Amino acid sequence: MSKRLKICFTISILLNVLLMGGAAGVGYQMMADHSWHDIDMSPQTRSLMKSAFEEKRKKIKVVMQKIHDHRDKLQALIVAPEFDPVAFDVAMREWVVFNNNVTDGKVTFVSNLLTQLSQEERRKVSEKFVDILTGNKKHKSHRSGDRKHNESKRDQSKDAPEVAE
Repeated sequence: MSKRLKICFTISILLNVLLMGGAAGVGYQMMADHSWHDIDMSPQTRSLMKSAFEEKRKKIKVVMQKIHDHRDKLQALIVAPEFDPVAFDVAMREWVVFNNNVTDGKVTFVSNLLTQLSQEERRKVSEKFVDILTGNKKHKSHRSGDRKHNESKRDQSKDAPEVAE
């Protein structure tokens, strides 16, 4: 092997290791942003949450595949050479029914879990559960600023008159 080839090979390996490490770091950070580990729960609550989410994880994989299938179907309808508004309407109605069923499942799951927790433990996990129920995916790095901003908005809204919808 020539010296130039050895240098190129070494640089290639170093770049691959660097990129893989960076990707792993980003993935780890994303998982940590949505972690329950930063919540100070009792060991009993942590165990209950772990077992409940492990049971649910299997069902979530199936739901995620169905979400991808719905998205693919809608994408195909939108980019088709000839747009079919009737087929699109049917697909969207199917999506709404599916999404409502998913939301109902989330509500039931969270409600059943919350009935098993004390008020103090519910307070500790409230923000995470609200994120689950509303589909909000806040990142940890923004959370503290968002919380302060939202609390000040909430305090201001307490003094504001109610608006009828």
